[in-house]
Amino acid sequence: MHAFNLGKVENIPLGSISRVDTLISEPIGVFLVHERMIESYLYARDHFLKPISQGGKMYPSHGSIFVAPFTDANIWTQTMAKARFWEQTLFYGVDLSPLFQDAMDEAFGQPVVGGFDYRLLMAEGIPFTFDFQTMSIDELKEFVIPFSWTMTYTGIIHGLASWFDITLGDRVLSTSPHLERTHWHQIRLIIKEPVAVNIGDVVHGNIHFKVNNMRSYDINLKIQMGNIVRTGKYLLHEQSYYFDAPNYQGDVTPEQMGLYENLSR
Repeated sequence: MHAFNLGKVENIPLGSISRVDTLISEPIGVFLVHERMIESYLYARDHFLKPISQGGKMYPSHGSIFVAPFTDANIWTQTMAKARFWEQTLFYGVDLSPLFQDAMDEAFGQPVVGGFDYRLLMAEGIPFTFDFQTMSIDELKEFVIPFSWTMTYTGIIHGLASWFDITLGDRVLSTSPHLERTHWHQIRLIIKEPVAVNIGDVVHGNIHFKVNNMRSYDINLKIQMGNIVRTGKYLLHEQSYYFDAPNYQGDVTPEQMGLYENLSR
């Protein structure tokens, strides 16, 4: 047994301990990767874990980020209201309007953490999986999640919703909106200009993640449908929180949430 002061795993002297059989950690943050703790987890794998090929075990071994389009006029309106304050041209004698665009960028550039009703999703979530057993630390520094959805409803896309799963041996811990809430909740990226879509429309694009010096990520989102393109820039460490989402009870029809099915027979 060796005793070390509390600190970063990166500060443990190399060669001071024997390789271990099992690595157990909770390196997960919002959007799976916020706080960049997975990098330390992979560092520990590389320097202190017996090789996976020789029986080394990691818990968790995998993580998957799911992304899906959502509709939610309420959260979009509340976000826009934050920026509208700065449209005033005579606030106690001061013209605030030159700051309106900056206010828009800030309000819509904050990822929103909190729960939401899964019935607000307009297509199935698409997974992007990390294999913690084999991936390199550099693969976490910058990566792109591509997506392509076929719309299952007619309605308005207000942004992108996300959640994640992690694999713990033969079990999966999920933060899906279909299941009980966890303290990680879910996260949403709201776009400034919502997009109207019909059932069957194909929407595609990608999310680009790049690490920053706030132990988080700068995020660029691109959503495209035909010639219509929407983009967004977000700072993952500048999260806002939204915990008063409507809790729809009982038999709620899609149109009560602004979604419309193809009812023709």
